[in-house]
Amino acid sequence: QFDTVLTVVDDTHLAWEVDDTSGQLSPLYEARVNRQLLPRHFRETGGVVACDRKRLDTGSRFGPRVGAVEISKSEAIDIDDYFDWWMAEKSLRRKHICFYVTGNRQNGLGHVYRTLTLADRLIDHDLSFVVNEESELAAELIRRRFYPVDIVPVSQEADRLVEHGADLVINDVLDTEESFMCKLKEAGIATVNFEDVGPGSLLADCLINAMYDQHPVRGDEMALHGIGYCCLRDDFYSIQPIEIRPEIKNVLLLFGGTDPNGLTRKCFQWLDSLDGDWSITVVVGVGFPDMDGIRQLAAQASHPVEVVCDTSVISRYMAAADVAVTSAGRTVFELACLGIPMLVTAQNDREMAHVFASQSQGTIFCGRGNELSESDFVDAFGQLSTSSLLRQKMSENLLASGVRQGIEQVLSCIDKVINTFQK
Repeated sequence: QFDTVLTVVDDTHLAWEVDDTSGQLSPLYEARVNRQLLPRHFRETGGVVACDRKRLDTGSRFGPRVGAVEISKSEAIDIDDYFDWWMAEKSLRRKHICFYVTGNRQNGLGHVYRTLTLADRLIDHDLSFVVNEESELAAELIRRRFYPVDIVPVSQEADRLVEHGADLVINDVLDTEESFMCKLKEAGIATVNFEDVGPGSLLADCLINAMYDQHPVRGDEMALHGIGYCCLRDDFYSIQPIEIRPEIKNVLLLFGGTDPNGLTRKCFQWLDSLDGDWSITVVVGVGFPDMDGIRQLAAQASHPVEVVCDTSVISRYMAAADVAVTSAGRTVFELACLGIPMLVTAQNDREMAHVFASQSQGTIFCGRGNELSESDFVDAFGQLSTSSLLRQKMSENLLASGVRQGIEQVLSCIDKVINTFQK
């Protein structure tokens, strides 16, 4: 229905024209409003102008009826100067990276925070997220950071990842199935998997697990394990390690964003029953199921208590602590980078295998949380609270572990996969 069709890119902004004689500007808009409320304005890209032979024979490609095909900014790059050339090179190197991640009350939210940390470091690429319908909590956190997220039905994740047309999929969902990974491989998609000991892990182009010393089956050079591959959130790199004080003034209690086994309530009650001149800070996540209960306990406590829910700056509360009581997940690495002595108890069998948490000389490991007795807790916490020399030595050991270098190692591995894999 058009005489001419051309490619355009959205260029809607507050615009002005200049009078060449006076140099005075005049607005090209009727009302000064936010860009999103302005009438849409398109700029020709110069890429494509289409018309039929009859129109071309008139000596002009443009007839009275002109239509447009809108294209993306990356498709609209037109090289007129060296800056444009640089932009074109950057665009050609840009890959589509899709994060497939889990985050709910059962698995916690540590996987989501890790992928968001990586995404913030990979913004040279086109980024998107996929979660299944059991991970609404994960989707909520991702939306808050303004990344696109696609929620898909359970068992359809692989098909949707293929539909996304990703060059690389980063799987942070614990164990994968062989059938899931095969679909990605058949589509020519490169893969990096985190903490995966399932059958699908054998098909990953790179396998990364900071919590374990080795994979149960896989031992090749792209199966990477140990604290040297830990990913800390960016805010931890700007905070200095704590100073060990002669007396404990603040105890930090945190068992992940969801605490599926109720360790927060149990350990809080034991801790509050002890004599000591300290305050208690309890940190829980958006998925914590017993907010009313823990706030009621805090209101009746014998120690000063602060309950913090769903903070985006957990490092601030860690930096104010003298000791911590925590589960054996990624939180152990965050506390370690600040040199905070800790009492650690595992939420599940998977956390029981967290080597650094159980063997580090900067932690007191108390086994499974659901098997932890009050007497064992009191004895372990007594070791921390009565000896500043012990806490000092534990802090020094944690800081010597090299946990702060992990993110660069992981990014280097991802970059290697991106640069060597041809779709």
